[in-house]
Amino acid sequence: MVSPWSAEWRQKSDALLAAQESAAEQAKAAGGKKVILAAFALHSESTAFQGDIVLARNALRSINAQLPAFMLSNQLEHFSIEYPFATKRNVKGVLASVARRADKDSVVVLLFTSHGSPFELAIKTGYGEYKESLAATELQDYLEALKPVPTIIVISACYSGSFVPALSAENRIIMTSAARDRSSFGCSPESDGTYFVQALFPKDLDPSASLWTMFSRARAQVAEREKSKKLKPSQPQLFIGKGMERSLSIPLRELLARE
Repeated sequence: MVSPWSAEWRQKSDALLAAQESAAEQAKAAGGKKVILAAFALHSESTAFQGDIVLARNALRSINAQLPAFMLSNQLEHFSIEYPFATKRNVKGVLASVARRADKDSVVVLLFTSHGSPFELAIKTGYGEYKESLAATELQDYLEALKPVPTIIVISACYSGSFVPALSAENRIIMTSAARDRSSFGCSPESDGTYFVQALFPKDLDPSASLWTMFSRARAQVAEREKSKKLKPSQPQLFIGKGMERSLSIPLRELLARE
């Protein structure tokens, strides 16, 4: 069975990750402003999480086709893997790699999607033979080297608002699918994506929209969907660091441009 415990599958995962590293290096060599996406589908119990990272990549590449993307996923697979495993080891390594490539003139977009509990994101592969949890304080440490870099962090998970205090920084915008004490929705086993990410990264993402427009629209759409299903409101949260106030209103086509 496919698992990070298997040396064979770990090697295949590492090879997929090396290919993503190579593509990022080629994009760096091409010059221009460094815009980087790193997306992590951390849990294998639902197709929603891998669906989220694919939605985000495709939406952002509709605006910047050359956008380098690190895509890690713990999708439930029996015979193959499409993306590297999203283990803590790999999450930490990718974030360190992104930090080495980025600087104060870069824009980094990070997406973490999983089941969550207060101050923790669950990590699971396969049928549960590999389990970990990623604490808010651990992610804070992993992101330390990115503090000077303009960074947009999206977390789609129950109780994801609980991560905001640990991750807040001057050069960051943080969007979460739920308040610190609320569940979020759309992670049923065969879902195409979570409610929040589906609303935030639609297939027809408008390049003239700003991050503020994206979040406001997503929050309204999620609220309407929850109301129609008589679900307790998830109350998505937005944090804006002082250094990112201007970035919040810049059109995406400008924010994500290579030049």
